[in-house]
Amino acid sequence: MYSDSDAVAIYTRFIKMKNAVIFIGKGLHDAAFNNNKILNNYNIKHLFGVSKEFHHTNRIIMRTPYKSKRPKEEVMLKLIREEQLKTWENSSIEIIDGYKLTKKETPFDEHHYLHNVHENLLNIIC
Repeated sequence: MYSDSDAVAIYTRFIKMKNAVIFIGKGLHDAAFNNNKILNNYNIKHLFGVSKEFHHTNRIIMRTPYKSKRPKEEVMLKLIREEQLKTWENSSIEIIDGYKLTKKETPFDEHHYLHNVHENLLNIIC
């Protein structure tokens, strides 16, 4: 969650949903715009705490960030991914490792991917 409006959306709309698939992809923007490991780890743990508030009938899927061709982002992405995997393991959250999914892919600009990556992700979810 990045802003007050994100929090409002989650707490007033999404928390109330039942029998839904909740998909959250997280990490790339954290690495691109925030090079603070402590703050990024806090955000991961905070989001994990929020995920526990969703109704038990929901399927929650978290995706680790895709890889980046930007060296500065790549270092932070690896740290974020490690923290995500450590935080979410042994929970009811399903994890899709976006980093692994894009390991052999080439982003079209440095960290954005073509439709085939997103289609593969949807096929995994469905």
